[in-house]
Amino acid sequence: MRMTPGGEMLPKTTIMTGLPTTLSNEHLIELGTVAVHASRLEFSLAELVAELLDPLPEVGFAVTAGMPFQRLLALANELVDTRLTDTKYGVRFTDIRKFAQRAMESRNELMHGHWIVSWNQQTLTRQDDLATRRGRVKVRPNVRVPDVATVAGDLNVANMQVELFHANILLPLGRLVEFEPGKYCRVSEL
Repeated sequence: MRMTPGGEMLPKTTIMTGLPTTLSNEHLIELGTVAVHASRLEFSLAELVAELLDPLPEVGFAVTAGMPFQRLLALANELVDTRLTDTKYGVRFTDIRKFAQRAMESRNELMHGHWIVSWNQQTLTRQDDLATRRGRVKVRPNVRVPDVATVAGDLNVANMQVELFHANILLPLGRLVEFEPGKYCRVSEL
């Protein structure tokens, strides 16, 4: 915030252009949605790893505590290949892993990038640009609210895929028993 000579607070602006540097409420809401879906995806992945490691979730959560997303993803992939003998699960998880990884990379660009406001000379409007750095700065011009919403949606889909995959491996892992025709419960609940 900047202060006027009269002591009023002004929105944060750039020194060179005087344009506001704060994002719109719509951008901020969608970025919050991205954060929530990314968190859910990471937690679902930790639950999957915990299930693949041991029937007691506490054991798996002790192993995965503080583990970064990329390591969780790699560990889940290794455990799927090790614990599930039917190769269809490995093939399916490879697709899920690739999709989740792309979604989280997009999330990382949004959340760790530097949001700047620029002036579009062609449309004579201000736009929200995202600067990211991987060795050198790369600017992604005019990141709109629907672009951010797409990342949130991809993270949500990736989370649902992990949760569905988790549900589908309970029987092959021996975690479920059929107590009536077509009705199952966890072995631990018997």
